[in-house]
Amino acid sequence: MTTLSAIREHLATLTDDNSHSEIRDHIMDSLSSIVAKQDFNSASKWIATAGFSPVELENFAGSLSYSLLKNSEKGLWIDWMGKTLPPNKAEDQIRKMVTNWTQNDYQAAGKWLTTAPEGPTKNTAIRSYAETISQYEPQTAAQWALTLPPGKERNQTLKSIYNNWPKDDSAAKETFKQEHGIK
Repeated sequence: MTTLSAIREHLATLTDDNSHSEIRDHIMDSLSSIVAKQDFNSASKWIATAGFSPVELENFAGSLSYSLLKNSEKGLWIDWMGKTLPPNKAEDQIRKMVTNWTQNDYQAAGKWLTTAPEGPTKNTAIRSYAETISQYEPQTAAQWALTLPPGKERNQTLKSIYNNWPKDDSAAKETFKQEHGIK
């Protein structure tokens, strides 16, 4: 915590907002890389005591999306983001992490989704997962999208799936469009 305090003191002396933001973001990237090497329980306890400001916490969470987290702990971090960040900030960070995870290991991300607790965090993760896999598994993406509650988010996800549908499967794409009333 002493190092974090010293960093904050130094940042407070910077008068150029761009330099301040750039250095703060770089520090949060470095911290997330270090934290990613720890187990989730130890890391989340440290974060809880670090006294991050809302901006620092958001930057830290954003950096976690690209850290080398263990696959077995990515779901824990996604849940943490949903519980820790304000809802408008959590959604962006969750979507980034799920997209990155899905691109690197869609099977592990999908397996986690099957056990994730119901709620806004899972719904955000489903949207990101479905949109990401829709480029190569549109039918599976549609199945996931249909687990979302009816409404705007489900409709947007279905439209994204339609827009990402593989070009070599135009007949199935047209059927999908008709089934889901996509305009």
